[in-house]
Amino acid sequence: MKWQLAVPTMMVALLALAAGRSYHAAGAQEPKAQEPGAQALATDKVLLSDVCSAWQAAFNSHDARALAANYDEGALVRFAVADPMEGRQLSGTASIEREWSDYFAKNPNVKTKISVTTVRHIKPDVAVVDGEWEEEGHTERGLAKKGFFMEVFIKKRGKWHVCDECSYVPIKK
Repeated sequence: MKWQLAVPTMMVALLALAAGRSYHAAGAQEPKAQEPGAQALATDKVLLSDVCSAWQAAFNSHDARALAANYDEGALVRFAVADPMEGRQLSGTASIEREWSDYFAKNPNVKTKISVTTVRHIKPDVAVVDGEWEEEGHTERGLAKKGFFMEVFIKKRGKWHVCDECSYVPIKK
């Protein structure tokens, strides 16, 4: 059944194309992508860090609308909770704003601190940001107090927006 071997190869090709990369059969040379200049990448890293800082400031002032403004309209967000099997997934800025508004109403003293650990450019207008978060001041019980996050940013009309976000808590060993 030769088609069984073709399916994984096709999946790799589709995933590579979705990520903006080209896929070539084994042994073929992949053409070099034109890299953005070092100055542009450095500027974008600063801009991405600024977006993360603005996100933290909006969170700490409990401004759900300002938080949602950091996301692309079709953004997908997955939240961590103490039990990873009970995480939540949101789609779109309206549901993101509602979720944060509810969260702040239930946790009026919550504050966060985030730190960006890496910024990787996938394409000139796509970047992945990894970091750590830590919260204090929860009123609700059972909420995670610290963890990691990964955000995929897209650049539209010169501005970076989160299009995919996943926060997660460390797994206890």
